[in-house]
Amino acid sequence: MPDFGRTSRNDEPSLDAIVRSDQFIDALATGSPVAPQDRADAMLASMLGEWRDEMRWPPATGLITERDAVAALRSGRGWVAYDLPKRTNGFRFWAEGTGGRVEMGGEIPLSTLPVLRAEFPFPARWNIIRAGTGPVAGGSGMQITFSPSQPGAYRLEARRPFRGRMRGWIFSNPLYVL
Repeated sequence: MPDFGRTSRNDEPSLDAIVRSDQFIDALATGSPVAPQDRADAMLASMLGEWRDEMRWPPATGLITERDAVAALRSGRGWVAYDLPKRTNGFRFWAEGTGGRVEMGGEIPLSTLPVLRAEFPFPARWNIIRAGTGPVAGGSGMQITFSPSQPGAYRLEARRPFRGRMRGWIFSNPLYVL
């Protein structure tokens, strides 16, 4: 925040500058997008944003009932996430083919020309891993499109930088291409 629009030590801040600073701090406190006006604003936004994410409880993804959790795990729709680098709500991994769409844990025939797709709420480095083979595709970004050429169980791993190094962020259950 520029020093409230002051031009010398004896100047009083303008009302507009105080309002902008209040709006900036309110946005940081609520996790809303902010528009830093200078490098100090950007550093403050980064520092407070990371602190807010680390201190959030319950997690941003929210809590679900035990019944819903068990149903998701039984059907293979679950994934493991580490929300400290960035929250994971909004992550999706699915397959589409000429016969329709399936979610994690679902099966899709290779004959339907499936395309595996994923969306992340934040950019990530990712790998699609075929069971028994290892990584078959990799890259970075917020969206993935991959067309498997062989049957198999395909899962997704994503990583993000956190505290100076790359860390595991999302580990999905597989999609089954038959």
